[in-house]
Amino acid sequence: MNHSADGGDDGMHRDVDWLRPSDRPIVRKIADYNGDWVKAPTLALNLPYTRRHISNRCRELTDNGLLERHSDAAAYRITEKGCEFLADNLEPEDLKDD
Repeated sequence: MNHSADGGDDGMHRDVDWLRPSDRPIVRKIADYNGDWVKAPTLALNLPYTRRHISNRCRELTDNGLLERHSDAAAYRITEKGCEFLADNLEPEDLKDD
């Protein structure tokens, strides 16, 4: 796998239809909360994306198993698969729609 200098993927988003370049920074920022629930407005304070974009991406990331959504609030936390994604332990095939 080809990785950039910051440890992130160079272009996995090119190999996985639903993945966007903003997804890794969003998942990384959620991981910084160490398993605590975090909402899109909080993420928008610390990332160069709009709250709407972050909310949309969090829903997609949840649908694909990288994040978990709180049952009562629009808050998210990272999953084990999300941790594997950040650690570059997943191949594009692991992220493709079934």
